Amino acid sequence: MKHRMEMLSQRILWKRNRQSKEYEYPIQSGTSQWRKINTIQDKINLCCIPEYILKAISSKELVTLVLNYPLIINLFAYNSYKIGIDTVAGYFNGLSELIHRDDIGDLLLDLYSEKEINEDMDSSSYLQLCVIEMLLAYKKIYQKLQGDRIIQLDYEVDQKQKQRKAAHIYRKTESIFRNMFHETGISSVREDGKLLETDFILTPNGTKVKVLKLSDYSVAEKELCYKEFKKVYPNSAYVSPCTYNYNCHSYAFYQSSPDNIYWMNNPSQYFMDRSYLFVGNQPTANHQRIFYDVPRNTHSGIVLDYKKNIIISKWGSGPLVIHHYRDCPYYTSFDELINYYDRNLSI
Repeated sequence: MKHRMEMLSQRILWKRNRQSKEYEYPIQSGTSQWRKINTIQDKINLCCIPEYILKAISSKELVTLVLNYPLIINLFAYNSYKIGIDTVAGYFNGLSELIHRDDIGDLLLDLYSEKEINEDMDSSSYLQLCVIEMLLAYKKIYQKLQGDRIIQLDYEVDQKQKQRKAAHIYRKTESIFRNMFHETGISSVREDGKLLETDFILTPNGTKVKVLKLSDYSVAEKELCYKEFKKVYPNSAYVSPCTYNYNCHSYAFYQSSPDNIYWMNNPSQYFMDRSYLFVGNQPTANHQRIFYDVPRNTHSGIVLDYKKNIIISKWGSGPLVIHHYRDCPYYTSFDELINYYDRNLSI
């Protein structure tokens, strides 16, 4: 009850901020108040912008709110930047509204043009710049630009790439705009346009599964990514740093080690060939596999404590994390979309 009252009190702050024309979220990640929020759904609900504010604010103010969204790091937790935007826009009304504003392309381009990348940028500022690039490449926003503005955007993208190279600390994020624009995501195309190295592994029942070898973050990018995830999910335990070397499915079903080198987009063969057998929508033992069966946004992990619903999972290109199954970027508030599997020991 106390926690719910605190949440209600924070919602009222939106009204106070509206009267003072200072639009800020009622609660900020990285604070003691934020640490008290134990599920992703409560975080989402608390950071939802009241409709009367959403309809009243200018597009410029809306851009600021979206870039400061406490859960914006979730954009990096999925198999592609497009999936990240589509997923976050599905639960954050601020991003959904921004995508549909007619003047948002020009506003984002103006803001992007003002930014300059250097090695001294703090993690939050660099993250916001990456988000701006994602949004400008998102087709529904890109299509709002016309004529010379498209030429200007191409120029600015080239300039930002040169600035990243000059800083000597960025690598994987150099091509965010182009990857997002072509919607390659984690596919068979590398940042420089060449094919990625692909391989095949076998399920316990001998079925081939396609996997990828991806280029990884630089040290600076890993630190930035880790810092932002830890700020948003402070109640989790962080086992290994952010990396593109492997993802959740590969960790859960192929090799449960930070030394894993494969990224697996689709683990369905493990279920189809009965290497793993369906248990139900609740875990019954430790070491079972949890599978978030959400369209376009599947996620896998390993049950560490089935009585407390604690799992370990790799968050996209983010860190390897021990967390409650409801406190991660993938929980949708529907337990019926969560399935548990056990290894088929009869194989």
